[in-house]
Amino acid sequence: MLRFAGLYLLAAFFVISGCAVKYQLPENYENPASISDTYSGKKKNSAHFFVALKINEKSAHHAASASYSASTNQGRLIAVGSRKLVAAELLNVTIGAGIGYNADISALFSNEHDSFLGAEGVVELDAQPGQDYIVKGQLNSDYSAVWIENINGVPVTNLVESKSDDLEKAEIQKAEVLALIKQKQGDSREKRFSNIAYGETIALVENRLGKPEKINEDKGFNFWKAANYHYVEYIYEELGAVNFETRFGLAFVTSVSKHYSWIKKDKLQISDYERDMLTKEATHNLSQAKTSLDMGMGSEAFTYVTVALDASTKLDDETLHSEILDTKHEIANRFGNPEDLVQVYLDKADLAYKEDRLDSPKENCAQYYYSKVVEIDPENERGLKGKKKVLSKLSTKFYKSIRSKDIEAAEEYLARYSRLAGGDRQINTMRNYLDAAK
Repeated sequence: MLRFAGLYLLAAFFVISGCAVKYQLPENYENPASISDTYSGKKKNSAHFFVALKINEKSAHHAASASYSASTNQGRLIAVGSRKLVAAELLNVTIGAGIGYNADISALFSNEHDSFLGAEGVVELDAQPGQDYIVKGQLNSDYSAVWIENINGVPVTNLVESKSDDLEKAEIQKAEVLALIKQKQGDSREKRFSNIAYGETIALVENRLGKPEKINEDKGFNFWKAANYHYVEYIYEELGAVNFETRFGLAFVTSVSKHYSWIKKDKLQISDYERDMLTKEATHNLSQAKTSLDMGMGSEAFTYVTVALDASTKLDDETLHSEILDTKHEIANRFGNPEDLVQVYLDKADLAYKEDRLDSPKENCAQYYYSKVVEIDPENERGLKGKKKVLSKLSTKFYKSIRSKDIEAAEEYLARYSRLAGGDRQINTMRNYLDAAK
Protein backbone atom coordinates (compact mmCIF):
# COMPACT_ATOMS: atom_id res chain seq x y z
CA MET A 1 0.00 0.00 0.00
CA LEU A 2 1.21 3.47 -0.88
CA ARG A 3 0.21 6.90 0.18
CA PHE A 4 0.60 9.49 -2.57
CA ALA A 5 -0.67 13.07 -2.31
CA GLY A 6 -2.76 12.36 0.77
CA LEU A 7 -4.56 9.33 -0.70
CA TYR A 8 -4.41 5.64 0.16
CA LEU A 9 -3.57 3.73 -2.98
CA LEU A 10 -3.20 -0.03 -2.98
CA ALA A 11 0.24 -0.96 -4.28
CA ALA A 12 -1.31 -3.83 -6.20
CA PHE A 13 -3.28 -1.18 -8.12
CA PHE A 14 -0.02 -0.19 -9.79
CA VAL A 15 1.03 -3.72 -10.68
CA ILE A 16 0.94 -3.91 -14.45
CA SER A 17 -1.98 -6.00 -15.64
CA GLY A 18 -3.03 -7.27 -19.01
CA CYS A 19 -5.51 -4.39 -19.39
CA ALA A 20 -3.03 -1.62 -18.59
CA VAL A 21 -1.27 0.34 -21.30
CA LYS A 22 2.36 -0.47 -20.56
CA TYR A 23 5.43 1.51 -21.45
CA GLN A 24 7.77 -0.56 -23.61
CA LEU A 25 11.12 0.30 -25.12
CA PRO A 26 10.95 0.00 -28.90
CA GLU A 27 12.37 -3.30 -30.15
CA ASN A 28 16.11 -3.27 -31.00
CA TYR A 29 16.45 0.24 -29.54
CA GLU A 30 20.13 1.14 -29.32
CA ASN A 31 21.79 2.93 -26.38
CA PRO A 32 18.70 3.61 -24.23
CA ALA A 33 18.67 5.64 -21.02
CA SER A 34 17.48 4.20 -17.69
CA ILE A 35 15.33 5.34 -14.76
CA SER A 36 15.82 3.69 -11.36
CA ASP A 37 13.46 3.79 -8.37
CA THR A 38 14.78 4.00 -4.81
CA TYR A 39 13.59 3.66 -1.23
CA SER A 40 14.67 4.75 2.27
CA GLY A 41 13.57 4.57 5.90
CA LYS A 42 12.91 0.83 5.73
CA LYS A 43 11.22 -0.74 8.74
CA LYS A 44 9.82 -4.24 9.25
CA ASN A 45 6.60 -3.61 7.35
CA SER A 46 7.13 -0.34 5.47
CA ALA A 47 9.51 1.95 3.63
CA HIS A 48 9.54 5.32 1.86
CA PHE A 49 9.44 4.76 -1.92
CA PHE A 50 10.41 7.18 -4.70
CA VAL A 51 9.25 5.80 -8.01
CA ALA A 52 8.44 6.46 -11.67
CA LEU A 53 4.77 5.46 -12.02
CA LYS A 54 4.19 6.32 -15.66
CA ILE A 55 6.23 7.21 -18.72
CA ASN A 56 4.47 9.18 -21.44
CA GLU A 57 1.14 8.33 -19.78
CA LYS A 58 1.86 4.60 -19.98
CA SER A 59 2.14 2.60 -16.76
CA ALA A 60 5.58 1.44 -15.64
CA HIS A 61 6.63 -1.39 -13.36
CA HIS A 62 8.06 0.20 -10.22
CA ALA A 63 9.69 -0.59 -6.90
CA ALA A 64 6.60 -0.10 -4.71
CA SER A 65 4.48 -2.64 -6.60
CA ALA A 66 7.42 -5.03 -6.95
CA SER A 67 8.05 -4.86 -3.19
CA TYR A 68 4.37 -5.42 -2.44
CA SER A 69 4.40 -8.55 -4.62
CA ALA A 70 7.68 -9.82 -3.18
CA SER A 71 6.32 -9.45 0.37
CA THR A 72 3.31 -11.74 -0.12
CA ASN A 73 3.10 -14.24 2.79
CA GLN A 74 6.53 -13.12 4.08
CA GLY A 75 5.37 -11.40 7.26
CA ARG A 76 7.59 -8.39 6.54
CA LEU A 77 8.44 -5.99 3.75
CA ILE A 78 10.81 -7.36 1.12
CA ALA A 79 11.93 -4.08 -0.42
CA VAL A 80 13.29 -4.23 -3.96
CA GLY A 81 14.20 -1.69 -6.62
CA SER A 82 13.30 -1.25 -10.26
CA ARG A 83 15.42 -0.08 -13.20
CA LYS A 84 13.57 0.77 -16.40
CA LEU A 85 15.20 1.16 -19.82
CA VAL A 86 13.65 4.12 -21.65
CA ALA A 87 14.03 5.84 -25.00
CA ALA A 88 16.59 8.65 -25.14
CA GLU A 89 14.16 11.46 -25.85
CA LEU A 90 12.03 14.07 -24.07
CA LEU A 91 9.81 12.08 -21.69
CA ASN A 92 6.84 12.98 -19.51
CA VAL A 93 7.38 10.96 -16.33
CA THR A 94 4.85 10.65 -13.50
CA ILE A 95 6.85 10.32 -10.29
CA GLY A 96 5.63 9.72 -6.76
CA ALA A 97 6.84 9.61 -3.16
CA GLY A 98 4.91 7.65 -0.57
CA ILE A 99 4.93 4.92 2.07
CA GLY A 100 4.74 1.36 0.82
CA TYR A 101 3.66 -1.54 3.03
CA ASN A 102 4.16 -5.29 2.86
CA ALA A 103 0.43 -5.97 3.12
CA ASP A 104 -2.92 -4.17 3.34
CA ILE A 105 -3.36 -5.23 6.96
CA SER A 106 -0.07 -3.53 7.91
CA ALA A 107 -1.23 -0.26 6.37
CA LEU A 108 -4.62 -0.55 8.06
CA PHE A 109 -3.11 -0.73 11.54
CA SER A 110 -0.22 1.68 10.97
CA ASN A 111 -0.34 5.39 11.71
CA GLU A 112 2.96 6.06 9.92
CA HIS A 113 1.23 7.40 6.84
CA ASP A 114 -0.40 10.09 9.01
CA SER A 115 3.05 11.45 9.87
CA PHE A 116 4.26 12.11 6.32
CA LEU A 117 3.00 13.92 3.25
CA GLY A 118 2.99 12.09 -0.06
CA ALA A 119 3.80 13.73 -3.39
CA GLU A 120 2.92 12.91 -6.98
CA GLY A 121 3.21 14.78 -10.28
CA VAL A 122 4.47 14.87 -13.86
CA VAL A 123 7.96 16.11 -14.81
CA GLU A 124 9.79 16.46 -18.12
CA LEU A 125 12.97 14.41 -18.45
CA ASP A 126 15.30 15.06 -21.37
CA ALA A 127 16.77 11.54 -21.36
CA GLN A 128 20.17 11.25 -23.04
CA PRO A 129 21.55 8.07 -24.70
CA GLY A 130 23.23 5.70 -22.26
CA GLN A 131 22.62 7.92 -19.22
CA ASP A 132 21.28 6.73 -15.85
CA TYR A 133 18.62 8.67 -13.97
CA ILE A 134 17.48 8.03 -10.42
CA VAL A 135 14.20 8.93 -8.70
CA LYS A 136 15.01 10.47 -5.30
CA GLY A 137 12.92 12.20 -2.66
CA GLN A 138 12.27 13.14 0.94
CA LEU A 139 9.14 12.47 2.99
CA ASN A 140 8.46 14.83 5.90
CA SER A 141 5.54 15.91 8.05
CA ASP A 142 5.09 19.36 6.48
CA TYR A 143 7.09 19.26 3.24
CA SER A 144 7.80 16.36 0.91
CA ALA A 145 9.39 16.30 -2.53
CA VAL A 146 10.34 13.87 -5.28
CA TRP A 147 12.55 14.47 -8.32
CA ILE A 148 14.83 12.77 -10.85
CA GLU A 149 18.60 13.26 -10.68
CA ASN A 150 21.68 12.05 -12.55
CA ILE A 151 24.47 9.89 -11.11
CA ASN A 152 26.24 13.03 -9.85
CA GLY A 153 23.30 13.90 -7.61
CA VAL A 154 22.20 16.85 -9.74
CA PRO A 155 18.39 17.16 -10.24
CA VAL A 156 17.51 17.06 -13.95
CA THR A 157 13.79 17.73 -13.45
CA ASN A 158 11.67 20.08 -11.40
CA LEU A 159 10.83 19.02 -7.85
CA VAL A 160 7.30 17.71 -7.31
CA GLU A 161 6.36 19.19 -3.93
CA SER A 162 3.71 18.76 -1.27
CA LYS A 163 3.21 21.19 1.65
CA SER A 164 1.08 21.18 4.79
CA ASP A 165 -1.05 24.10 5.93
CA ASP A 166 1.69 25.06 8.39
CA LEU A 167 3.67 27.07 5.85
CA GLU A 168 6.33 28.15 8.33
CA LYS A 169 7.29 24.56 9.13
CA ALA A 170 6.96 23.63 5.46
CA GLU A 171 9.47 26.30 4.43
CA ILE A 172 11.93 25.18 7.12
CA GLN A 173 11.73 21.56 5.95
CA LYS A 174 11.99 22.65 2.31
CA ALA A 175 15.19 24.56 3.08
CA GLU A 176 16.60 21.41 4.73
CA VAL A 177 15.76 19.30 1.67
CA LEU A 178 17.26 21.81 -0.78
CA ALA A 179 20.43 22.06 1.33
CA LEU A 180 20.71 18.28 1.38
CA ILE A 181 20.36 18.07 -2.41
CA LYS A 182 23.06 20.70 -2.90
CA GLN A 183 25.39 19.01 -0.40
CA LYS A 184 25.25 15.66 -2.20
CA GLN A 185 26.08 16.99 -5.67
CA GLY A 186 29.46 16.21 -7.20
CA ASP A 187 31.24 14.01 -9.73
CA SER A 188 33.98 12.71 -7.40
CA ARG A 189 34.00 9.01 -6.51
CA GLU A 190 33.30 9.92 -2.88
CA LYS A 191 30.20 11.92 -3.82
CA ARG A 192 28.97 9.24 -6.20
CA PHE A 193 29.48 6.61 -3.51
CA SER A 194 27.59 8.66 -0.91
CA ASN A 195 24.68 9.08 -3.37
CA ILE A 196 24.06 5.34 -3.74
CA ALA A 197 20.49 4.63 -2.60
CA TYR A 198 18.65 1.51 -1.49
CA GLY A 199 17.05 -0.27 -4.43
CA GLU A 200 19.74 0.54 -7.00
CA THR A 201 20.92 -2.33 -9.20
CA ILE A 202 24.44 -3.67 -9.64
CA ALA A 203 24.45 -2.23 -13.18
CA LEU A 204 23.73 1.28 -11.87
CA VAL A 205 26.36 1.04 -9.10
CA GLU A 206 28.95 -0.12 -11.63
CA ASN A 207 28.04 2.79 -13.90
CA ARG A 208 28.63 5.12 -10.94
CA LEU A 209 31.93 3.66 -9.73
CA GLY A 210 33.12 0.97 -12.11
CA LYS A 211 33.97 -2.58 -11.09
CA PRO A 212 34.92 -3.06 -7.41
CA GLU A 213 38.33 -4.25 -6.21
CA LYS A 214 36.73 -7.26 -4.54
CA ILE A 215 33.42 -9.14 -4.71
CA ASN A 216 32.08 -11.42 -1.95
CA GLU A 217 29.13 -13.73 -2.55
CA ASP A 218 27.00 -15.87 -0.25
CA LYS A 219 24.17 -18.02 -1.55
CA GLY A 220 22.30 -21.09 -0.45
CA PHE A 221 18.99 -22.30 0.95
CA ASN A 222 17.32 -21.02 4.14
CA PHE A 223 15.65 -24.06 5.68
CA TRP A 224 13.45 -22.07 8.06
CA LYS A 225 12.10 -19.80 5.32
CA ALA A 226 12.11 -22.53 2.67
CA ALA A 227 13.71 -20.09 0.25
CA ASN A 228 16.96 -19.57 -1.61
CA TYR A 229 19.13 -16.58 -0.76
CA HIS A 230 21.89 -14.81 -2.66
CA TYR A 231 23.86 -11.90 -1.22
CA VAL A 232 26.61 -9.96 -3.01
CA GLU A 233 29.06 -7.49 -1.49
CA TYR A 234 31.10 -5.01 -3.55
CA ILE A 235 34.26 -3.72 -1.85
CA TYR A 236 35.62 -0.41 -3.15
CA GLU A 237 39.04 0.40 -1.70
CA GLU A 238 39.09 3.62 0.34
CA LEU A 239 35.34 4.09 -0.21
CA GLY A 240 33.42 1.27 1.43
CA ALA A 241 31.14 -1.70 0.86
CA VAL A 242 27.89 -1.97 -1.07
CA ASN A 243 25.66 -4.93 -0.21
CA PHE A 244 23.09 -6.38 -2.61
CA GLU A 245 20.35 -8.98 -2.27
CA THR A 246 19.09 -10.82 -5.34
CA ARG A 247 15.35 -10.74 -6.09
CA PHE A 248 13.63 -11.60 -9.38
CA GLY A 249 17.01 -12.34 -10.93
CA LEU A 250 18.36 -8.86 -10.16
CA ALA A 251 20.56 -7.72 -7.28
CA PHE A 252 19.41 -4.58 -5.45
CA VAL A 253 21.31 -2.44 -2.93
CA THR A 254 20.28 -3.18 0.67
CA SER A 255 23.02 -1.33 2.56
CA VAL A 256 26.03 0.91 2.05
CA SER A 257 28.91 1.14 4.55
CA LYS A 258 31.56 3.84 4.26
CA HIS A 259 35.21 3.44 5.22
CA TYR A 260 36.62 5.67 7.92
CA SER A 261 39.31 7.09 5.63
CA TRP A 262 36.96 9.87 4.54
CA ILE A 263 33.80 9.55 6.62
CA LYS A 264 34.89 12.12 9.22
CA LYS A 265 34.88 14.79 6.51
CA ASP A 266 31.43 13.65 5.40
CA LYS A 267 30.02 13.83 8.95
CA LEU A 268 30.79 17.52 9.20
CA GLN A 269 28.54 18.28 6.23
CA ILE A 270 25.19 16.87 7.41
CA SER A 271 22.46 19.20 8.64
CA ASP A 272 20.85 19.07 12.10
CA TYR A 273 17.67 17.76 10.52
CA GLU A 274 19.45 14.95 8.70
CA ARG A 275 21.45 14.12 11.85
CA ASP A 276 18.19 13.77 13.81
CA MET A 277 16.63 11.52 11.13
CA LEU A 278 19.75 9.34 10.92
CA THR A 279 19.88 8.97 14.71
CA LYS A 280 16.26 7.84 14.78
CA GLU A 281 16.90 5.39 11.94
CA ALA A 282 20.00 3.97 13.65
CA THR A 283 18.42 3.58 17.10
CA HIS A 284 15.18 2.11 15.74
CA ASN A 285 16.95 -0.51 13.64
CA LEU A 286 19.38 -1.31 16.46
CA SER A 287 16.41 -1.99 18.75
CA GLN A 288 14.83 -4.20 16.08
CA ALA A 289 18.12 -6.06 15.63
CA LYS A 290 18.39 -6.78 19.35
CA THR A 291 14.79 -8.00 19.48
CA SER A 292 15.37 -10.30 16.48
CA LEU A 293 18.58 -11.55 18.08
CA ASP A 294 16.76 -12.42 21.31
CA MET A 295 14.12 -14.29 19.28
CA GLY A 296 16.77 -16.27 17.40
CA MET A 297 15.94 -14.64 14.05
CA GLY A 298 19.45 -14.35 12.62
CA SER A 299 18.78 -13.07 9.10
CA GLU A 300 16.32 -10.41 10.32
CA ALA A 301 18.76 -9.31 13.03
CA PHE A 302 21.57 -8.99 10.48
CA THR A 303 19.37 -6.95 8.12
CA TYR A 304 18.34 -4.52 10.87
CA VAL A 305 21.85 -4.08 12.27
CA THR A 306 23.27 -3.46 8.78
CA VAL A 307 20.78 -0.62 8.20
CA ALA A 308 21.56 0.76 11.69
CA LEU A 309 25.30 0.65 10.94
CA ASP A 310 24.84 2.40 7.62
CA ALA A 311 22.98 5.25 9.35
CA SER A 312 25.40 5.52 12.27
CA THR A 313 28.50 5.80 10.06
CA LYS A 314 27.21 9.19 8.90
CA LEU A 315 26.93 10.45 12.49
CA ASP A 316 29.48 11.59 15.07
CA ASP A 317 27.96 9.50 17.88
CA GLU A 318 30.79 7.03 18.51
CA THR A 319 28.96 5.47 21.50
CA LEU A 320 25.98 4.55 19.34
CA HIS A 321 28.22 3.36 16.52
CA SER A 322 30.23 1.17 18.89
CA GLU A 323 27.05 -0.35 20.35
CA ILE A 324 25.83 -1.22 16.85
CA LEU A 325 29.18 -2.83 15.99
CA ASP A 326 29.06 -4.90 19.20
CA THR A 327 25.54 -6.06 18.32
CA LYS A 328 26.59 -6.94 14.78
CA HIS A 329 29.54 -8.88 16.21
CA GLU A 330 27.22 -10.89 18.46
CA ILE A 331 24.85 -11.62 15.56
CA ALA A 332 27.71 -12.71 13.30
CA ASN A 333 29.11 -14.96 16.03
CA ARG A 334 25.76 -16.69 16.55
CA PHE A 335 24.34 -16.84 13.05
CA GLY A 336 26.81 -15.52 10.50
CA ASN A 337 29.29 -17.07 8.12
CA PRO A 338 33.03 -16.27 8.06
CA GLU A 339 32.49 -13.43 5.58
CA ASP A 340 30.08 -11.74 8.02
CA LEU A 341 32.67 -11.96 10.81
CA VAL A 342 35.38 -10.55 8.57
CA GLN A 343 33.31 -7.44 7.84
CA VAL A 344 32.45 -7.02 11.53
CA TYR A 345 36.12 -7.26 12.52
CA LEU A 346 37.10 -4.79 9.79
CA ASP A 347 34.49 -2.29 10.99
CA LYS A 348 35.66 -2.63 14.59
CA ALA A 349 39.32 -2.41 13.55
CA ASP A 350 38.73 0.78 11.56
CA LEU A 351 36.94 2.35 14.53
CA ALA A 352 39.71 1.31 16.96
CA TYR A 353 42.39 2.71 14.64
CA LYS A 354 40.49 5.98 14.30
CA GLU A 355 40.24 6.23 18.10
CA ASP A 356 43.98 5.46 18.45
CA ARG A 357 43.38 2.11 20.14
CA LEU A 358 46.24 0.63 18.16
CA ASP A 359 47.38 -2.29 20.33
CA SER A 360 45.42 -1.97 23.57
CA PRO A 361 43.15 -2.96 25.24
CA LYS A 362 44.35 -6.37 24.21
CA GLU A 363 41.06 -7.66 22.74
CA ASN A 364 39.55 -4.33 21.79
CA CYS A 365 42.16 -2.70 19.58
CA ALA A 366 42.95 -2.34 15.90
CA GLN A 367 45.78 -4.89 15.96
CA TYR A 368 43.52 -7.53 17.54
CA TYR A 369 40.68 -7.04 15.05
CA TYR A 370 42.92 -6.88 11.97
CA SER A 371 44.63 -10.08 13.20
CA LYS A 372 41.22 -11.79 13.55
CA VAL A 373 40.46 -10.82 9.94
CA VAL A 374 43.70 -12.38 8.69
CA GLU A 375 43.09 -15.43 10.87
CA ILE A 376 39.80 -16.05 9.04
CA ASP A 377 40.98 -14.89 5.62
CA PRO A 378 44.80 -14.98 5.35
CA GLU A 379 44.75 -13.11 2.01
CA ASN A 380 42.39 -10.32 3.07
CA GLU A 381 44.02 -7.13 1.77
CA ARG A 382 42.40 -4.75 4.25
CA GLY A 383 43.39 -7.00 7.14
CA LEU A 384 47.00 -7.28 5.99
CA LYS A 385 47.27 -3.57 5.21
CA GLY A 386 45.61 -2.77 8.53
CA LYS A 387 48.29 -4.63 10.52
CA LYS A 388 51.01 -2.76 8.62
CA LYS A 389 49.15 0.50 9.20
CA VAL A 390 49.20 -0.08 12.96
CA LEU A 391 52.96 -0.67 12.92
CA SER A 392 53.49 2.39 10.74
CA LYS A 393 51.58 4.59 13.15
CA LEU A 394 53.54 3.28 16.15
CA SER A 395 56.76 3.92 14.23
CA THR A 396 55.65 7.47 13.45
CA LYS A 397 54.86 8.07 17.11
CA PHE A 398 58.30 6.70 18.06
CA TYR A 399 60.23 9.02 15.75
CA LYS A 400 58.07 11.98 16.75
CA SER A 401 58.98 11.29 20.40
CA ILE A 402 62.68 11.11 19.47
CA ARG A 403 62.50 14.50 17.75
CA SER A 404 60.79 16.06 20.77
CA LYS A 405 63.35 14.34 23.07
CA ASP A 406 60.60 12.51 24.98
CA ILE A 407 62.77 9.47 25.72
CA GLU A 408 60.24 7.78 28.01
CA ALA A 409 57.51 7.90 25.36
CA ALA A 410 59.97 6.70 22.69
CA GLU A 411 60.90 3.68 24.82
CA GLU A 412 57.24 2.82 25.26
CA TYR A 413 56.49 3.04 21.51
CA LEU A 414 59.56 0.94 20.73
CA ALA A 415 58.45 -1.72 23.20
CA ARG A 416 54.93 -1.79 21.71
CA TYR A 417 56.32 -1.92 18.16
CA SER A 418 58.65 -4.78 19.11
CA ARG A 419 55.81 -6.84 20.61
CA LEU A 420 53.89 -6.65 17.34
CA ALA A 421 56.71 -6.72 14.79
CA GLY A 422 58.75 -9.64 16.17
CA GLY A 423 62.00 -9.93 14.18
CA ASP A 424 61.42 -6.84 12.02
CA ARG A 425 64.80 -5.34 11.03
CA GLN A 426 63.34 -1.89 11.63
CA ILE A 427 63.56 -2.58 15.38
CA ASN A 428 67.37 -2.41 15.37
CA THR A 429 67.30 0.89 13.52
CA MET A 430 64.82 2.30 16.02
CA ARG A 431 67.00 1.12 18.94
CA ASN A 432 70.01 2.89 17.42
CA TYR A 433 68.03 6.12 17.17
CA LEU A 434 66.91 5.72 20.78
CA ASP A 435 70.47 5.10 22.03
CA ALA A 436 71.72 8.15 20.16
CA ALA A 437 68.98 10.31 21.65
CA LYS A 438 69.75 9.34 25.27
